[in-house]
Amino acid sequence: MFPIIKSANKFNGYIFVTIAIMFLAYSLPLFATYIKKTENPGQLYLDGKLMRDFESMYDKRFFIRDFSIKFWGSLQYILFKEGQPGVVVGKDGWLFSSEELVSTNNVEQRLAAYSENIIGVREKLKAFNIELLVLPVPLKTVVYQEYVGEIPDEKINTLYLEFSSWLEANSISYINLEEEFKSLKNKEHLYFKKDTHWTPEAANYAANLVGKKLCESECVDLEDDIFVTKVTGEAVINGDLNNFINVFDFINKKLDRTESANIYLTEKVIEDVGEDDLFTDQGVDFVVVGSSYTDDDRWNFMGFLEDATNSNFVKYSNKGKGSFAAMDDFFEKGLSETNEAKYVIWEIPVRSFYTDPRFKPRFSINQNQFF
Repeated sequence: MFPIIKSANKFNGYIFVTIAIMFLAYSLPLFATYIKKTENPGQLYLDGKLMRDFESMYDKRFFIRDFSIKFWGSLQYILFKEGQPGVVVGKDGWLFSSEELVSTNNVEQRLAAYSENIIGVREKLKAFNIELLVLPVPLKTVVYQEYVGEIPDEKINTLYLEFSSWLEANSISYINLEEEFKSLKNKEHLYFKKDTHWTPEAANYAANLVGKKLCESECVDLEDDIFVTKVTGEAVINGDLNNFINVFDFINKKLDRTESANIYLTEKVIEDVGEDDLFTDQGVDFVVVGSSYTDDDRWNFMGFLEDATNSNFVKYSNKGKGSFAAMDDFFEKGLSETNEAKYVIWEIPVRSFYTDPRFKPRFSINQNQFF
């Protein structure tokens, strides 16, 4: 037999009615305004979209939304040293993208798909007598593993080696940046603590390795241009991973959210030239295709490449869409303009093997977070 409530506390009833009236008083004007600004509300209602769109708008404008998010975010950070989904809180203030600690159940299939794509790119470039040089950018979590702790899946540790071994087996030129970064990390700050990207110093080191590789190539005669790189100031970097630490201001003040980075500027030295040389089209010898590591001028990767080779570079990068989408854009828009180039340098972050939207495997999430 179910219990039956024979009497109720009037005070609780008053509280319930008061809260209900307050929510109605808050919600009805919002709904009325939303209806006025919406085209064809009747059709949207019949399609089932009206209430869904209003609910989404209501959630974003709910008066205690920000407070609730910061409250739970602060509680989570204070008690467990955890952020919102998307970040892993490491040691000594380091933050890491959880994407770099995601182990796919079918890494081999994903690598095979990428490998087929890369071979297709190489063959297409060969048809235009253009060589391919791949620059795989290593995972921040692997280079600075001591601040993450134990990597939950050994496949994450061996992914770079597996990819570089495949490149070598297929006679595709590449630069082993992971090995170089690991040997240099105690001397240089290679990744930002609060950001997913490399520092300008890491970009400079990578560019010098590219320049050295190109100098060794028999098919490349580097130009005689002279480039000079200098530090022009200092920038404050508010890392993208900070967006996943949503806490109250009094906690924010105790967190070292920003980092400083040198601002580098690379300029071509203009020498006295004849009138004929002034109007000569020297063409493009090198093209860089890449992700936000290439696209973001704050890292000055393009400038460092020009300085390392004394040559002009043209870039095709696609911030937010990845290196493979950038290569698609290059073939669609840029190849006809740069078909006299001798080399295409393809910057590929290894993390894109997990995040490129064209491949959607099943994931198993492994995240270690630290106090």
